[in-house]
Amino acid sequence: MSHERYGASQKPKKMSSKEIWSFSRYAVNKSFSLYFSNLIHYLGLSFICFAPFILFLFFFSFQDSHMARTLGDGYLPKIRL
Repeated sequence: MSHERYGASQKPKKMSSKEIWSFSRYAVNKSFSLYFSNLIHYLGLSFICFAPFILFLFFFSFQDSHMARTLGDGYLPKIRL
């Protein structure tokens, strides 16, 4: 008796091909939009997290090479072949 209350005795309604296509289009669009929004979100977060370290390393490598060119033997030892 309880299964009749929840509609288990009724036959399921057959979906038309138009309904199936519209639902599949909706599901594909939704999954792609979620994928790209998550991708943009995590790329942005990783950039915010790692950009200071990358800029720090880039700045100091540039500074070392610049000082080695300008100061000669003072700051970094020159390699003589």
